[in-house]
Amino acid sequence: MAAPARPDVAGWADDFGGRVPEGGMVEVQLAATEWVRDAVQRLERGALLVVDYGGTAEELEPRRTQGTLRTYRSHHLGPDPLAEPGETDVTVDVNFTALHIAAAAAGAAVRLERQDDFLTAWGLRDDIAALRTRERELAAGVDAMARLRVRSEIKDAETLLHPRGLGDFRVLTAEVG
Repeated sequence: MAAPARPDVAGWADDFGGRVPEGGMVEVQLAATEWVRDAVQRLERGALLVVDYGGTAEELEPRRTQGTLRTYRSHHLGPDPLAEPGETDVTVDVNFTALHIAAAAAGAAVRLERQDDFLTAWGLRDDIAALRTRERELAAGVDAMARLRVRSEIKDAETLLHPRGLGDFRVLTAEVG
């Protein structure tokens, strides 16, 4: 039996859902926007960082035909979320436009960027360059395990910057004070 949407749900969908084709889906994220608003209001000074996959309302719009809800198991896409309840992780893409507006309404100066850009601005590429120098220095020595540890740190850091992987995560920074 169909029922009208609650006003808060309909309002969120109208504000952040974009154009939705007939039969399309929008994952309404009321709790996320409330959480961001509450967290920013609790800050006297400092910053709230939200790091996750997702995009702006505009970036998510092409995915509205089927929505962004999906499951994962062992780092791979899983089955239909109702097929095996409790056996997979269920997730949706974060609508960062909604979070941005909630944080700004709570009084924060807000910035949204890709994770690779955020980490580059904080010096991760410089750190990787320093690690590569250290790896070359260790190559001349006899401590193969130390070189392997440094190589592993390089790979871990590069993974955070990969443009088609973790580097494409979004980072919302909401600064107060």
